[in-house]
Amino acid sequence: MADNTKLAEKLLLEGRCILVGEWRGAKPEEVPYVDKKDGQHKKFGKVTHVLEVGHGATFESLQVVEMAPKGVAVAQVPIPFAKGDRVLVDCRAIESDFSGRTVTAQGLVKI
Repeated sequence: MADNTKLAEKLLLEGRCILVGEWRGAKPEEVPYVDKKDGQHKKFGKVTHVLEVGHGATFESLQVVEMAPKGVAVAQVPIPFAKGDRVLVDCRAIESDFSGRTVTAQGLVKI
């Protein structure tokens, strides 16, 4: 826990946006797209995690999207979290719309 506290402090001092939540589950998936440069049909992998954040009677569910590493099949992406684990998310972007809030993550770490 002390190492992760130091990690959180380091990220904050670097000006990074972080959040801490309770991990509820994940869904790996491949997303098809057409490359505009060569017109080829391609796919990229992503893992959509669901986190609960808040305290007391007030909490909210967030979708946290993490890109799969290049060259790794989406089915082979390890998900090292169990339901109820507390995780720290290094945020790249936060988006809010009518369907809820989505966070694009640089990475997730169990704390």
